Amino acid sequence: MKIITQLIRHLFSFEQENNRKLKEALPKKTVLLAEDNPIIVLPIKNMLERQGYHVTAVEDGNKALRYLKSYTYSWGLLDLMLPEMDALDLVENYRVWEKQVNKPYIPIFGLTGYPFEKMELACKESGMNLVFGKPFQLGNLKCIENLIKNPQEAQLNSSKKVGSPPLKGAN
Repeated sequence: MKIITQLIRHLFSFEQENNRKLKEALPKKTVLLAEDNPIIVLPIKNMLERQGYHVTAVEDGNKALRYLKSYTYSWGLLDLMLPEMDALDLVENYRVWEKQVNKPYIPIFGLTGYPFEKMELACKESGMNLVFGKPFQLGNLKCIENLIKNPQEAQLNSSKKVGSPPLKGAN
């Protein structure tokens, strides 16, 4: 019985090791989260990580712009009112740089506690894809994932009206 138990433990640990190696070998979905309030960062980061994302969180606009230029992300989620540089200026600067250096387009999404009707036009003009209201929820993530599946739609959606929660115009 002891030998069988040892054999099962060995096989189980071997399977776990293979699963770990497989997970490490698979490309991770990466997100840049720019939010200056740690009370807001923690639940968003936890939700994204539970969904399989690797999250880099930064607390100001200048740092977010440096990270966007220096690393590769699947997409970005930016608080509109960041210190140092707000998200609108950040996205506008990034979109210009992105074209200049011919970097692949990445969707960038806004996050705000303000009524988005007032922010919508400015966000579209800056090059943001969508804006979500706080708190960021799983439904918002699903909307983002649907847009990521169709990159052309993600680029076009910067001209669509959306809201959160619940999302308006995102079906």
